[in-house]
Amino acid sequence: MQLTKDPFAAIAEETLSIKAKEVVSSIDEGQFLLELVDMQSSLTISQELRTNGPAKFWSQINAHQFSNLKNVAVTVLSMFGSTCESSFSHMNAIKTNLRSSLTESTLHYCLRIALSS
Repeated sequence: MQLTKDPFAAIAEETLSIKAKEVVSSIDEGQFLLELVDMQSSLTISQELRTNGPAKFWSQINAHQFSNLKNVAVTVLSMFGSTCESSFSHMNAIKTNLRSSLTESTLHYCLRIALSS
């Protein structure tokens, strides 16, 4: 997710919050977008990212003020590249047009099974 590398370049729209929800199903999508807008409006936080880089930046972000953003970023940063690619491939295979009524929790369980086998 580009959001993890540079949250200031991300566009705060519904598709971004949907992608974030696929990564961390427990986030509040509306709150996620509000946190992103708040973060993007802060020049101080922007400077911290430029100075420290993404990994250190996310470890220092206030977890209370940006709980949903930090949760998604830390989850993405902690994934191994192959696991991340594999999980999205499995998700695309599971979530097809023929299975459009699949709930988020069911998708989560299907992905857990696919990735643990």
